[in-house]
Amino acid sequence: MTEASLEPSTSPSKVADSRETKRMRTAKEEEEKKDHHASPPLLEMSEEEASLRQAALEAIVLEFDPKTGLPVPHSSFFPHSVLDPVHGIVKRSLPPELFQKLKRIHEHIKTRMEDGNRMVPWSGLNEGDTKLRAFGFMGPGALKRMDESSVRLYAAEKMGDEAKEDEEANRKAICILDLTEEDEEKNSSSTGDEKATTKTPPLNILQTTQEFVETINPKTAGLDPKTVCSDELIAYQINLHNGVRYLPAHLDFPLHEGFGKVISTVAVRGSATILLISIDTVRTKNGDEIQPAWRFHLNEGECYVLSDRARNTCLHAVLADDDNRTRESLNLRFGLHTEKEAEEQTTWRRYLVG
Repeated sequence: MTEASLEPSTSPSKVADSRETKRMRTAKEEEEKKDHHASPPLLEMSEEEASLRQAALEAIVLEFDPKTGLPVPHSSFFPHSVLDPVHGIVKRSLPPELFQKLKRIHEHIKTRMEDGNRMVPWSGLNEGDTKLRAFGFMGPGALKRMDESSVRLYAAEKMGDEAKEDEEANRKAICILDLTEEDEEKNSSSTGDEKATTKTPPLNILQTTQEFVETINPKTAGLDPKTVCSDELIAYQINLHNGVRYLPAHLDFPLHEGFGKVISTVAVRGSATILLISIDTVRTKNGDEIQPAWRFHLNEGECYVLSDRARNTCLHAVLADDDNRTRESLNLRFGLHTEKEAEEQTTWRRYLVG
């Protein structure tokens, strides 16, 4: 259990305290009003979704420094220690040109899935899941690294034939990316009998990855530059949510499908609320044990990064805005855990056994 204070600090005067409390109440009401408009009616939700959306309304709001991408509390009402369990979370707005390049990578992998490969349901073959994903590995060397590691492409809770079938399906959802020379994108337009064709310059995936890393700026964001670099990007993962309004709270298991020491997610299409829930409980000054949660909004064209405690000791859930049921996202998975690192750094096994 982590000892941390989640109680508001004492104000210098009752007047100041009253003003701060009133301001916080007003801010909370505005946030709830904003979230209410973004969410579907409760009667349309499953019990799990309704529970997650209620948890999000009660969660601590995170805002981010635009210069560093690091989180700051929504208000001084909370002590800075409230951010300790989510150390390693970063959020950035992407330059429009870079965002368009990442969207092209996303679309390129989708197209590759039409050439004999096929996307795979997130929850496996026999779970009735409509959410789909596919992987674009950064050259044959990246796939070889994963094959020689302890990572297995099936859910950690599955065993036997079920695990084998899911791994085979995930393997079919893999394509190997040519890092420097991908096909040109052709756009045709016609006027009468004339037809004009314009070409978009070839997509250089390696260069785009380097631009992404520069935008994240690992040193400024407190990330390990030896991990968050183009040489350590193992794979891009595309995700099609296909009308599913939420992704349940989960931990990316490092030795299974959730591989990657650092994981970034780009909102390719649609926006959503990201909810982080600490696996560990914390004790308040009153002696109560609570399981703290934090939330922030992610707009299309923005990205967030999970590393360190935010990646290893927090569950994360995604709650799509009601008008974004066609949401699509792109993961960038950097680095691979060894078995020892996975055991020492993450709480995946404790979470798995409950």
